Order: sequence, then C-alpha cells, then structure tokens
Amino acid sequence: MSAPRAVRTRILALALGIVLAGCGSGGGVRMFVNSGADMSFYTKIAIVPFGNLSPERFAGERVGRAFLTELVIGGDLPLIEDGDFRNALDRAGATGDVQGQYDIEKVKQAAAAVGATAIIRGSVTDYQMQRFGSNDAPVVGFDVEMLDVATGTTVWR
Repeated sequence: MSAPRAVRTRILALALGIVLAGCGSGGGVRMFVNSGADMSFYTKIAIVPFGNLSPERFAGERVGRAFLTELVIGGDLPLIEDGDFRNALDRAGATGDVQGQYDIEKVKQAAAAVGATAIIRGSVTDYQMQRFGSNDAPVVGFDVEMLDVATGTTVWR
C-alpha cells in the first residue's frame, strides 16, 4: 500500500474507531479527502488546540488531546511536538477566542516557525455524558480537518 493511501486508510479507520467507540453522535461519518493532495509532501504536521462550540467547558481540550493521542498511537503522521507548537502559537500572539478558535494567519505564522507543512484543527460541536449500562461515557460530535500551510487548501476533512 502506498504511503498516501496508508495514511488515508489510517484516518478513515481512526474516524470509524471513534464512532464505534461511542464518541460520535448519530448520523455516521462523512469524510472528504482532496484527491489532488500528495500526502508524502506533509513531512511535519502541527495540531492546533481544538475549539469548543459545546456548552461543556473543557470539551475542546479533552477531545483534542484524545484525537492527538490516537494520531500518536497510529504513528502514520509526522507530528510536531505539541508543546513546541503551542509555544510557537504563543510567540505568534495566537490566542483562542471565547470558543477556542484561532486566527488562521497567526496559526500559519506559528506553523512556519516550527517548519510545519500542514496543520490539523478541529472544533467540538457536542459533548455530553451518557449512561451506558452502569458506566458513564462521553458522546461527542466534532469536526476536524487538515490544511496545507502554504496554500490553505483542505487536504482532508
């Protein structure tokens, strides 16, 4: 399997795994992959802290960390150390607004500072705790996408 195809397969498997683990709110997974994107070009990828559009205060941080952990476990994407990119965001003056959304130009500046060729950003749209038998588990809805830093083109969503 070629590297770009392997990465696309891993991304789809990650999305399906999240849904099957109970972290998706009805409706299933819909995905866009830019057929013109060459995944081998993306040699360093930075993860922007996830935004939070839900009423749960720390949902963006929780889901963002879980997503990052799954990407690290998968090992298919060349990720920039989270702390390094957060420091670059601080140096660029990029701070999240009330909903945790970042100015894309400042994110691009931070990405360039750490040599990122792509960024992954996301927003949590729904976060609720639900009882499943005798256990509580989060039910999560979120959007995530990878963007080419140089062009701003969506690689996948």
